[in-house]
Amino acid sequence: MEAATVSFYLFVVCTIFQGTEGTKEHIRLMRHLLTEYDPMVRPVEEPNSVVTVSIRVTLHQIRDLDEKNQHLTTNVWLRFFWIDEFLRWNTTEFANISRLHILSSKIWRPDIVLYNSVDEERTAAELLSDTNVELSPNGLVSWTTPAMFKSACKIQIDSYPFDVQNCSLKFGSWTYNGFEVNVTSFKPNIFTDNLMNNGEWEILSAPCVRNEIYYSCCDEPYPDVTCTVIMRRRPLFYIYNLVVPCVLLIFIGSLVFVLPPESGEKVSLAMTVLLAMTVFMLVVMENIPPTSEVVPLLEQFIGATIVLLTLSAVIAIFTVNCHYRGQGQQRPPKWLRTGVLTYLAKAVGMRKHIILETDSQRLSQHDSSSHCSGSILHALSCNGREQGTPGGQGDLSPREMDELLPKLPSQNQLSSLEAHSNSIQATDVLLRIHTKLDLLAKMVSSSRDCKGVEEKAKTEWRLVSMVLDRMFLIIFVALVFFTFVAMFSQIPS
Repeated sequence: MEAATVSFYLFVVCTIFQGTEGTKEHIRLMRHLLTEYDPMVRPVEEPNSVVTVSIRVTLHQIRDLDEKNQHLTTNVWLRFFWIDEFLRWNTTEFANISRLHILSSKIWRPDIVLYNSVDEERTAAELLSDTNVELSPNGLVSWTTPAMFKSACKIQIDSYPFDVQNCSLKFGSWTYNGFEVNVTSFKPNIFTDNLMNNGEWEILSAPCVRNEIYYSCCDEPYPDVTCTVIMRRRPLFYIYNLVVPCVLLIFIGSLVFVLPPESGEKVSLAMTVLLAMTVFMLVVMENIPPTSEVVPLLEQFIGATIVLLTLSAVIAIFTVNCHYRGQGQQRPPKWLRTGVLTYLAKAVGMRKHIILETDSQRLSQHDSSSHCSGSILHALSCNGREQGTPGGQGDLSPREMDELLPKLPSQNQLSSLEAHSNSIQATDVLLRIHTKLDLLAKMVSSSRDCKGVEEKAKTEWRLVSMVLDRMFLIIFVALVFFTFVAMFSQIPS
């Protein structure tokens, strides 16, 4: 037991001394490397030599894509590789140390910046953190640093909300030209293995390309590495919150042509739906950049729908006007009756309905006229049969007899001569009554004819408005269908 304890203590002591020895070797190596080292000088022994900097970009998260301000916010991990000819050592001289970590600010590092940065709070030089670098014996320097980038991104809104965006991250040296620092890409693509899932955007690809650009100020090339993030919008949110309500409003707008004018809400419904669609357009405009280059696909759809709903409101006013045109006993023109109630009604499938409505109206007018004429003729025939009989007024009430013959004396108070004279006077009175009844019959008949003409005019105008509503409903549905086809045919695959 004591032997085991002694062995354990010996192992611990050896480990401590070995660690101390390793720490001393690290300190000695660091002093060896950084003595007389100038971080402002390019790490090459020959002045004409080029420092090649390889960039590896790892996309960790897409924070936000602001379509209105046109900038992309990303969380990126950058890793730079280059050879520093002044930071080499022989491992056998320094206890076989194969790696050394020191602060990046103590050595030379390339002034790589994000060219298309739009960060208002930090400068391009402040985007990268002063993390440690890893040194290798052959002079290879590996510098890994996280960064939060806000870069400019030209938004393509022509297919919004089914759009695909190409946002670039352009990295390059700010002061060194291509003959001094050569920038290359470590891999042809951005690493997306650790990418956090984004609920709005789906990454399709992320290629990296090296470019050499000659500016007008200088003769030397300026290389850069441009990594393009190609991402597609997930449209479910916009379909559910914008497209589906628009479709429902269009469906409600089509009911304007079905709603009868007697309800008094035909025009009100059309205007309400039109205003609701205008509100949806304002919502879309708040989320996209104000540009006159293209009109987004969703705005094209909403704009076309607003035009259709405006036409439906105008047509509703027109059909309501047609419906109430028959108030003045003015029938539709012959060409309108023939064209609409005959040919157009047949084309839209309402010819049978028109025939039934017309026959029903004629039958109603015939029954009413026959009833009125029969009543008048019955009264006239009764009066005609009883003209010569003073007692024939028995069909009339005593009150009516008093009003018609207020001055006729009683037969008990007259002599036979007076009775004969009164009989002649009664006959004259009855003749005058017959004449007045005949005039009354003509007036009633004329009134019936006028009402019949008015009812016929009302019915014809009402049928005209119904046929026009059916025709415009078919046209409206067809236009909406073609609008849908035109919209979905422009969606990128």
